[in-house]
Amino acid sequence: MAHRVVPRNDTVFLNTLRRTIMVAMIPLVSMSLCLFLFHFWQTLTAADEANINILYKDAKIMDQTLDNLHRSLNYSAQDPSVVGFSMRPYIQDTERDIQLLAMLKNLEKSYPFIHESYLYSPHENRQLSSTGSIVSAAPEWLSRMSEASCTLPNGLLGWMGRGTAAAQDLYLAAAVPMESSDPAGYVVLRIDFGQFAQDSLELEEQDSNSATYIFSDDYGLLYSTKNAMDLSQWADEIFGISSGSSALKLLGGALLHCTTLRSEGLGWTYVYTSPAFPTSALLALLVPILVSILTAIGIGLWLAYQNSKELYRPLEQLVSALPNDLPEAVDARNEYSRLAQYYDALLKQRDEVYEQVAEIKPLLLKEFLVSLAHGEAVSADEIQYQAEILELPFQETAFLACILQIDSYFKLPYTDEEKRMIRSRMIDLASAGEARAIYALATDVSDETLLVICNLLDEGLGSDALLSYMQRLKGQIETEWKFSLTMAVSETVHTAEALPAACRQARTAASYKLYRGRGCIIPYEEICREPHQPYSMDFEKIQMLLQALRSGDSKQTAQLLQELFRDMRERRAEPEHIRAAMKHLVVALADVTCANGVSLRPDTLDALVGEFSKRKTMPDMEEWLISTYCRAADQIREYAAQRPNKSAEKIRAYIDSNFTKDISLATIADYMGYSSTYVSKIFKQTYGMSYIEYMNSKRIELSKQLLADTQLSVKEIGFRAGFNNMQTFFRVFKQCVGTTPSQYRGSTELS
Repeated sequence: MAHRVVPRNDTVFLNTLRRTIMVAMIPLVSMSLCLFLFHFWQTLTAADEANINILYKDAKIMDQTLDNLHRSLNYSAQDPSVVGFSMRPYIQDTERDIQLLAMLKNLEKSYPFIHESYLYSPHENRQLSSTGSIVSAAPEWLSRMSEASCTLPNGLLGWMGRGTAAAQDLYLAAAVPMESSDPAGYVVLRIDFGQFAQDSLELEEQDSNSATYIFSDDYGLLYSTKNAMDLSQWADEIFGISSGSSALKLLGGALLHCTTLRSEGLGWTYVYTSPAFPTSALLALLVPILVSILTAIGIGLWLAYQNSKELYRPLEQLVSALPNDLPEAVDARNEYSRLAQYYDALLKQRDEVYEQVAEIKPLLLKEFLVSLAHGEAVSADEIQYQAEILELPFQETAFLACILQIDSYFKLPYTDEEKRMIRSRMIDLASAGEARAIYALATDVSDETLLVICNLLDEGLGSDALLSYMQRLKGQIETEWKFSLTMAVSETVHTAEALPAACRQARTAASYKLYRGRGCIIPYEEICREPHQPYSMDFEKIQMLLQALRSGDSKQTAQLLQELFRDMRERRAEPEHIRAAMKHLVVALADVTCANGVSLRPDTLDALVGEFSKRKTMPDMEEWLISTYCRAADQIREYAAQRPNKSAEKIRAYIDSNFTKDISLATIADYMGYSSTYVSKIFKQTYGMSYIEYMNSKRIELSKQLLADTQLSVKEIGFRAGFNNMQTFFRVFKQCVGTTPSQYRGSTELS
């Protein structure tokens, strides 16, 4: 591990000094803080009363000014000229307009903050301004009034125009007639809100650090004094203060004393801000804090001198030995924090490793057992390593490998989810073992197969106890789910390193379910002593079988398959040889059915092989193969019987579409892909006439229709009907109809 030099400002001595100073300062700073808070509380109490009085006075002056404007507007709205203009603005009355203009100018001159006044009538959208202009269009302030209008005291309407906080326009309107729900017009004043607020409030000279604000009910800043800061971003905090009270707020990096007052009539909020720390309070705090710091430094130096640095030397050495890659959260100025952080990091790493191992332990165990079940080469060192990682309590006494296979798994009356739950329950039962006697591990190797490894923990029981345990487990499972199990058992081995060989023995024993049948127990010790003969397929009999299949003879097909299976049972060959031979029969079945245009279900080679692999015993395989072969033979026979009829129908359709052309038997044979003889034969067998007789009949029918319905010549009709020779046309027509074409036309004309 790399060592590093501790910097001078990182020593235990300096750390002790800093901590001692902090401890000594606590009582002195606390005393100073109490004095400051007492003085500060008195100052705030006095400031609250003064600020609230100022805001009440400002709000009252603003309300009085608005009342004066309200009376002026209502007086103007009662003027007969105003009412006449609102009702009939379209009348050309020069004298009336001059009177109205004079009235608007008087309103504008009455108050210095009124910039412009209007008369507006919704009839024809007519507006008269104090500037003398008459406009016949909806004014801009009309849409603003509909968007942001509010009712002020005494029925006065008002809304704020768009603009910055320093350049807001206030619109005031009175309905004509007065207080009407559907007014015929409006008297409107456009007011510079900044000048209005300044003239109305008559603000006295304020401290350079104090400010006055007016906010609308939607947090919009309507007015602020020149020395005010922008409070729009802190409007939520300002509006959180109760009306008529004060609070301290940290705004823009400064702690301010904020007082608010909300006008119930206008919905506006008045805010007055001043510094939270007066100069007198700061001076009262500065002196005791300075004394506290100097006293703490002196006490700290004396205490640090009294402590021997030798006491902390081992700690400094330990700190200097810490690695360089500590987390960034470590305080680089504190040895204790670094040590604690490093120790916590080690504990956290250990816990994470334990958690990861605990999470993947089931997967590691399953992978280990599956590798054994599949016969993968696993060394003795690997087995020992896996046992240590997975904490397997193996004892070097006796081991047994068993394979449990569910019989007829794919025919069980359960859903896939139910089968999965059954396998999980079987694994739990097999892994339970017997307390202090047998330790067992189990996993599913496939959907229908489980591998169980048993280890004897009590040497006094003997190795037969392992087989007895597996027999009891087999009986328990069969009793609980009412299906049978085939159990293949290896020889007993005495070391964990021999487990791969034991698993291969169990897998070999399981393959002999082919001969033993369902529900049996197959010990490897028994099947390894059975004589095994080499098996070679009787290809002559297989050729006979395939010929019977092609001919559709299902009876002979079943008989030949039974003879083949009887020969397989008598040979007692290795199960893998028998399965290879049967797979050859499945492949041959797929080839024959495909060549004869027959579709089986399953209809692909892979699906047929997969369906065959579900059969684990000789009787099951024999039953499935015979059933599938016979079904294929029946379909081939039916298809062969229907083939001529379908071919004859195709020939007839071709003649119906082309009989007016020069077609022959060779042309039809080329189209069908058959010989001319075969085409002529199947057509006559199906329809009882030759193809030429059928084609001539179609041509004669067309000729008769043309003779009766058209004035074409007989020769032209013969060519159109498909006859290239007129003598042939006359001969065939007279033979079929009994008259010549001309006589037939004459008879149809007379009728």
